[in-house]
Formats: sequence, structure tokens, C-alpha cells
Amino acid sequence: MGVQADGVKDYNNYTLLARRTSANMMRMTRRLIRATIKTVAGIAAVVFLLAPMRTSTGLILFVGSIVVFLACFGLLKFLEDDDENSGYWPTDPKT
Repeated sequence: MGVQADGVKDYNNYTLLARRTSANMMRMTRRLIRATIKTVAGIAAVVFLLAPMRTSTGLILFVGSIVVFLACFGLLKFLEDDDENSGYWPTDPKT
């Protein structure tokens, strides 16, 4: 912690470290949430494939797995960053 010429303590290094740590925690939390959603979607896909269609319970499992899978897809799209899968758009040649 340095002292500026006017005697005020310099907290810039600590502020930068706190912001960087906060950004890393947010990134890790977002990755954890995405991994959890993908795991739930994978379990729903397995249930979809293995649900027996002969009984009413199997039919409920079949339809429920579709609903859970679609909900997971919607959540992943909601959590997607703006820069992901945006593609390349060239500049307008008229300008």
C-alpha cells in the first residue's frame, strides 16, 4: 500500500485485485451452473431413450424428459454470452 504525495493511501492495487477476483468467481459460478444444466439435460436424454412406452408411468417419464430437456436448452440459451455464436458480419460497403 503506497502513499501518494498528499498523504492519501493508495488502494488502487487492492481494488484491482478485488475486481479481478470477483470477475473470476462470476466466471467460475457461470461455468458451474452451465455444467449442472448440461448434466440434467444429459440425464433427461437418457430417460427419454430408456423410458418404456408400454405403461402410463413410462409415458409420463417420456413427456417429462422432453419438458426438462427443453427447459435446459432454454436456460443455456439464456445464460449464453452475447459474443458466443454471433458469427462474422462484414462492414457495410456503402459507408
